[in-house]
Amino acid sequence: MRARDRILELRELLRRANRAYYVDAELIMADTEFDGLLAELAALEAEHPEMDDPDSPTRRVGGEPVEGFETRAHAAPMLSIDNTYDADEVREWYGRVCRGLGIGGGTKHEDGGLFVEGAVGASPPPLYTDPKVDGVAIELVYENGRLTVGSTRGDGVTGEDVTANVLTIASIPKFIEGNDVPALLEVRGEVYMAKDAFDALNRKIEAEGKERYANPRNFTAGSLKQKDPRVTAERPLSILCYGIGEVTWGDDAPASWSEAKARLERWGFPCAGPDVFALLDDEPAVAEFVAGLQERRDDLVFEIDGAVVKVDQFDLQRRLGERSRSPRWARAYKFPPREGRTVIEDIEISVGRMGALTPVAVLRPVGIGGVTVTHASLHNRLEVERLDARVGDTVMVARRGDVIPKVVKVLKELRPEGAEPLVWPET
Repeated sequence: MRARDRILELRELLRRANRAYYVDAELIMADTEFDGLLAELAALEAEHPEMDDPDSPTRRVGGEPVEGFETRAHAAPMLSIDNTYDADEVREWYGRVCRGLGIGGGTKHEDGGLFVEGAVGASPPPLYTDPKVDGVAIELVYENGRLTVGSTRGDGVTGEDVTANVLTIASIPKFIEGNDVPALLEVRGEVYMAKDAFDALNRKIEAEGKERYANPRNFTAGSLKQKDPRVTAERPLSILCYGIGEVTWGDDAPASWSEAKARLERWGFPCAGPDVFALLDDEPAVAEFVAGLQERRDDLVFEIDGAVVKVDQFDLQRRLGERSRSPRWARAYKFPPREGRTVIEDIEISVGRMGALTPVAVLRPVGIGGVTVTHASLHNRLEVERLDARVGDTVMVARRGDVIPKVVKVLKELRPEGAEPLVWPET
């Protein structure tokens, strides 16, 4: 395939995935697959500058605004964060950060730290690390201490105005007070639904004979975009604040995110607690901390898919600057994926001693959660019929904890011609 055709193909694939994730609250592609295709596109665009397109997915953050909501421009763009998947990539990124600041990086100490030869007395910058909540990013705008606007990330420049729905979320302060409250304060956070609340909701709707929700993130996105705020108010959403946008600080402006976070917490904003964030001195400590988070992820109240690592000091962040869609001073350190996209190659049905039929999908091998998955549960006949799963279908498969992988979604738009419904054996 010619480079031009591949570039156009990749742009279309990634735009569809972005729209599904940011607009329709659906996952049609695993994060690792998306990141791999995005990296391929970026490399091809670099080789073929004549194919430059300001609307390319490599230069945009999310999806277009949803129809039916007014839009709000962000005073400062809500950028995406580039993903990293292992300790070596974190080390490489931190080396670039240090070299960019001229204060460290490039050569490895015996203890694993980094330094710049000849940079006498220079110290690598502290790194703030906290969980990457798998929710929906929003911005809260406070004017003279009063919440006036709540908006989604949207395309990073313009988001959807969901203020009426945001006002129903109990953990979001509606007013903040204090002598040091800025005239303008933009707080950014991730709206989520706690795992136990989500599980209770699914048990309830299953008992009513309704279809389960796929995951908390999709449910949260749908809840934030309800046209009737009373519906949102009935759903137990929460927020974890992770950053700030435009702020009119006074003479006592915080010098770092960790200082700003302490101030936000004093004003009543929920931020990462002491058990899930750390201010660390080097990238080996980051790798150790993230590994501990991964071990504890199933014990946390919210779903996480990794950690965010960022230079703590604001002046160093400004010196490092930003690319078109991501800051140079931060990285998302992602866990191995818990969901993957693959193809059903066969459906095997076993008959139990009591006559129960148990269908299992035989899959094209796919890496999920650090293991290669070749089979996934389809549970029972009702689940197969609900999913309308067929041999040849492209599907999303989830693997969480020690639970057997299961098919959670059939991508029917990718169904091959001639794929027939499953024929059940006589019992």
